[in-house]
Amino acid sequence: MIATVRSGSQEPPGSEGSWEDIKTAVSIDRIRRVRVGPLRFSALRLVVKGHLGSSLTRPLLLRIEKASRSNPFYAIEVARALAEDQDVRSAGEFPFPDDIRDIVAFRVGSLPPPARLELLRAAAHHEPSSETLDLNSLAPAIAADLIVVRADGRVEFTHPLFESAVMAMATGPDRRQLHRELAQTSPDPETKARHLALATDEPDAAIADELDRAADLARRRGAPEVAAELAEQSAKRTPPDQGDARVSRLLRAARLHFVAGDPARTTVLAHQLLDMKLSRAVRAGALCVLAETYVLDRLDLGVALLNEARPLADEPALIADIELGLGLGSIAASDFQPASDHFQHAIAYADQAGANGVLAQALACFEMSRFMLGHGFDEAAVERALILEKADEETRFQQPPSLLAAQLYAFDGQVDRSRQLLVSLRERTVATGEEASLPGILAELAATSWLANDFVRAEEEADDALASLATINQGVMYAFALATRAVARAIRGDAAASRLDADEARTFATRADWFPGIVYAALANAELALSQEDWSAAAAAVDQVAAKLEQSGTYDWPLALVLPNAIEACIATGDLGRAGRLIDGLRERGLASGHAWASAVSWRTSALLLARQGDLDGALEAASQALVEHEQVPMPFELARTLLVAGRIQRRAGERRAARESLRRATDLFERLDAPHWAEQARRENARIGVRRAPVDLTENERLMAELASQGRSNREIAAQMFVSARTVDANLARAYGKLGIGSRAQLGAALTALRKPPNRKSP
Repeated sequence: MIATVRSGSQEPPGSEGSWEDIKTAVSIDRIRRVRVGPLRFSALRLVVKGHLGSSLTRPLLLRIEKASRSNPFYAIEVARALAEDQDVRSAGEFPFPDDIRDIVAFRVGSLPPPARLELLRAAAHHEPSSETLDLNSLAPAIAADLIVVRADGRVEFTHPLFESAVMAMATGPDRRQLHRELAQTSPDPETKARHLALATDEPDAAIADELDRAADLARRRGAPEVAAELAEQSAKRTPPDQGDARVSRLLRAARLHFVAGDPARTTVLAHQLLDMKLSRAVRAGALCVLAETYVLDRLDLGVALLNEARPLADEPALIADIELGLGLGSIAASDFQPASDHFQHAIAYADQAGANGVLAQALACFEMSRFMLGHGFDEAAVERALILEKADEETRFQQPPSLLAAQLYAFDGQVDRSRQLLVSLRERTVATGEEASLPGILAELAATSWLANDFVRAEEEADDALASLATINQGVMYAFALATRAVARAIRGDAAASRLDADEARTFATRADWFPGIVYAALANAELALSQEDWSAAAAAVDQVAAKLEQSGTYDWPLALVLPNAIEACIATGDLGRAGRLIDGLRERGLASGHAWASAVSWRTSALLLARQGDLDGALEAASQALVEHEQVPMPFELARTLLVAGRIQRRAGERRAARESLRRATDLFERLDAPHWAEQARRENARIGVRRAPVDLTENERLMAELASQGRSNREIAAQMFVSARTVDANLARAYGKLGIGSRAQLGAALTALRKPPNRKSP
């Protein structure tokens, strides 16, 4: 039985079904009392989304959380009201449920006029206290349990919705008069500007200026959502004869809404601007702001808007922003040379404008394009970008220099340095309230854990990134976080969840026209298929992306991460020509860039190819060289994969002791990394070493091949799975048929079943 009682409620003495009756009827040790508190923000978000069927923006949800005090019932009602009226103006006009309206109307209506007036003052005041209010007048409101006075003198409503309700019940003239009075006495510029804005609906240049200054202060203190609201109010209060100022403020509000994590509001304001008669430069700025909302969700639309803006822009700083966006669009489309050209233009224009923030971004982006083109990157230039980066300066396209530098260091194998930059950037971003940038930072943190082979942490950090994306429409980052989690889950053996993540990641990446996301999704599916020794599925997963990478000559991180799996799948399914070409490209680029990972995996896959071609001596030498290269690669999962390959080749070459040691090390590493399917592969391979059977029995190889053949595998598939030639499979199956006394593959199932049955024994 579940029984509930509202906190603070009183029971009439002797009432039926009271708490005392329950204690009498049930032994006290069988009763569990749970105090139900407010929901966490993440849970409240899910509850609201579940009832409304769609997500609200993070800033709006934060206001709902505050107004409802995380009570899910009230949060749902407020959210439903907001869904019907998207033009949310100020916290004082926040909607509230009808039952709260009725409760407040009843309680307030019974108060004397002085108490009602002072209650209204408390609702309108930014920080009501015993020093700013008349407590004697408020005494009836305190008795009615509408407000409380804390020990430190703070005056608070017993529920935040009461505050909104009191404000909404007041007449317009009364509220405006009250805000005028409070504006005169408020020492805080931001609060004063708010009161001035609420004191009149008419345009007023002085009030608009106050709001503009307050928006700047809010932005500097790390409250972009407040700054956006103030900037929008400033634009509305700007007189018609100050058209340029109004447009400038509206453009600023649009940008601030985006920084605060409300791209939907940014889109609305940007379209309002574009519907106006604007100068070429201002139109270019509006197009750039609108493009920013699309670049991480619909790349094609974002790039189209930037291309439209480019010929309209004449200010060096704005041109630098546009060139930066076009370069990032080219990077996302894997067009690295055009990206490099755009970034060089951005550097020149940012330097001309003296815009150090954009210059820092452009420098870091240019080094990223150089890396993607196979030229490595200049660490001194990257560090210069970090020096130029300012913590309080806005960055375009959610690509702060610290994030770009972290990516480059991760690609170079300096994962610790990458995480150091990302953790610092995450703390700074949370402090400044730049919600739009946070998902990318969290997704990159998950990627560094993946690269460091900490797959448990990678999955957890990907969860964090996806949670932060729930209220922000960024398809690219969503695909990235999903694909990262898909890889981690594939390696950890969570097949169903990994496939779901990979499929969803591919869908979002395709919609956003973001090729790297498609590559990462393919990597996850191939990783899972190879761990399960399903060679055909692995080949199907990587076929298209491998062909595109080969055609474009892309053999560098991060896209090249899929190539080792693609090569292994090609070898297993007999596409040895493509496997050889991919190995050559990977090794050549590894030698050119000095990347030890590329060298290690190219030697490993060479060993696989040579063994498939029957050159065991060459395969042994290649596997040995791969293990030498792994000494410079802090990636234990990749080392374990190479040890597994080496153990298989050593077993085939008759080096049983070396094979056992390689496979033992591989098994230990896979188990430590929580990679169960891979660990099982290594254990099975180890079990095949030195097995001896009596002549009348099947050898281990004969038995395994017969089992696979009975499951419908072709000889070529069996050869790939057991790492032998098709001719060896033919010979082993022929011997198995003879020993089992059968003449066809169709008889294998029954014969093997009979072989597994213990002999009949007569009872004593």
